[in-house]
Amino acid sequence: MPLDLQGFTLLLCWLEVCHLGGQYSAQFWLIYSNPASDVPTISHDVDIPSVISAEQKDRLLKLPPHYTYFIPLSSLPVSVLVDSTPTLPDFDPALTELDTCKFFSSVECNTSNFASSFFQHSIPPLHLSSRLLDTFEQAVHDGAKSMCDPHFPGNLPCWVLTYWYDVGHAVASKQTWSLAHNWLARCGLGSPDIELAAAIDKISCALQTLGWDTALQGPGAFLQTLDLAEFLDSTPMKGHFVDAMVNEISHRIQSDTHLHKTTVVEELTFGKTLRYDAKRWSQYMFDRGFTRICELGDLLCDGKLTSVIFPININDVHWTVFLVDAKNREICYGDSLGWTWPREDVDLIQKWLHEHGFTSFSKGAELPHGHQEDAYSCAIAMINIIRHQLFDTPLFTDDKKDLLHMQELIFLLHGHFSEDNEDNDVYMSDYSPSSPCLSHTTSYSRSPSPTPSLPPLQSQATALKSLKSRPKITLNYRVSPSEPKTGLLKHFSIVSHEDYLADIHQCDLKHKDKQHNIKFSRALKDAERKHQKCINDRDRQRAHRARAKELKRSASENDTQVHSKSDPDTSALQSSQSLAELSRPHCSVKEELHC
Repeated sequence: MPLDLQGFTLLLCWLEVCHLGGQYSAQFWLIYSNPASDVPTISHDVDIPSVISAEQKDRLLKLPPHYTYFIPLSSLPVSVLVDSTPTLPDFDPALTELDTCKFFSSVECNTSNFASSFFQHSIPPLHLSSRLLDTFEQAVHDGAKSMCDPHFPGNLPCWVLTYWYDVGHAVASKQTWSLAHNWLARCGLGSPDIELAAAIDKISCALQTLGWDTALQGPGAFLQTLDLAEFLDSTPMKGHFVDAMVNEISHRIQSDTHLHKTTVVEELTFGKTLRYDAKRWSQYMFDRGFTRICELGDLLCDGKLTSVIFPININDVHWTVFLVDAKNREICYGDSLGWTWPREDVDLIQKWLHEHGFTSFSKGAELPHGHQEDAYSCAIAMINIIRHQLFDTPLFTDDKKDLLHMQELIFLLHGHFSEDNEDNDVYMSDYSPSSPCLSHTTSYSRSPSPTPSLPPLQSQATALKSLKSRPKITLNYRVSPSEPKTGLLKHFSIVSHEDYLADIHQCDLKHKDKQHNIKFSRALKDAERKHQKCINDRDRQRAHRARAKELKRSASENDTQVHSKSDPDTSALQSSQSLAELSRPHCSVKEELHC
């Protein structure tokens, strides 16, 4: 059968994959099977480059250790990154206009042309570096062996891509944290609010210790510390911040002897689960996506729980909150803008309750709430509704919105440092939302200290003359080979180089063992949690089936009782028919007529 050009190209691609031992590259197949691709179609006299493995790719892109000095560590405090790193290069927006293929070259890299002045040049924007990393493997397939920089002559090694991306990430993060610092300064500028000044003081103190891009601990464990820079802004808040604030409230509920037995506050997943389509709702008892809300429904039905509070988003623009009160059989709603109740969500809540044997709940009163006057504070106002309902926190007001905003961040930082206090010299009380920060103060809460007065010139000259008249003290820090314990080093113990390396090796082994134990403990806890979850799911399904069977049996008994009441007394009727038959009045009448 004759093949056209495209079919012949696909056949060659398939043969090449077979020749490479079955290694399949999706990018390779798409490029060479697409006749509209800019890459020329292959022919029999073109060498196809071999597929590189993940290890080879990592080796080509790995930054040499002596060049990592130019990249700030992610654990570097935020204040140091913002104030003390002026040597970071700038982005060059003009490079975005170049095609990505202009950055790759088929010429071998000449390392002798690589100078340290390269690190002083501007770098591609972060999104361009990310795109270059994504296309690196395909570029190697096409024969690329080095990189090109329009600002630097000659060819560069491939690990320059990693340098561009890592430094670009640090530069972009520095810009983001600088904006957060400016927001804090604007909030405190000219404000007479003492509480606001104290909150700014606590956050500034925490930023002197907080790494600029490390894993966050505590209620926001799914976030990076860099995400908190976005938290410090007058913009609408994203969902992961809402979940972090809800988790902080849940942690506080667990420490309350009364609330943790009656009330739960759920993340955004609860509202998203309620909004599943009708097809998934038809499998309510078997769909794993309903596991959490099914557990809560059973707890409400059994009386082990009285209230479920959960936030919800309206039309992807506004945050509100629902409260399901099983004790009073009510559904309550709180909205800082005073919008009408979302009827569809109320119907879904009723549907969820019906699945657990409840009748329809009534519409309760609106939850107490503050009044929002801007377009971005709805998340803070919504969290304030929950805190007021549970902990009697003062309600949201427009003049206190920045303070409430910062207090939520202080709660997250408090949880972070409380979880991480074993590995850092920071203690829980240092960043407690109710205690002042004593290690650092800013100009918002304290006036500048006066300049100390200098002593008179005559006293300075006299002191200098007395110092010169004193005999000089010399220290002999030289060590004689024959007498190693002489000089300044006589105060220190002598350790051989081998012993020193052995001590370092032992410390490394202890650190690795500690990290291994931590990982094993976490894995064991995850396995136990999954096993317990399976047991709970099985018990819950058994209890639900037993309850459904009991309801069905009671319903059948009720139907039997109703049916028995509606039917006439058949036994009485049969007895009456027997008496009539015995009396047989019609027979006696017939006998008289015949006579």
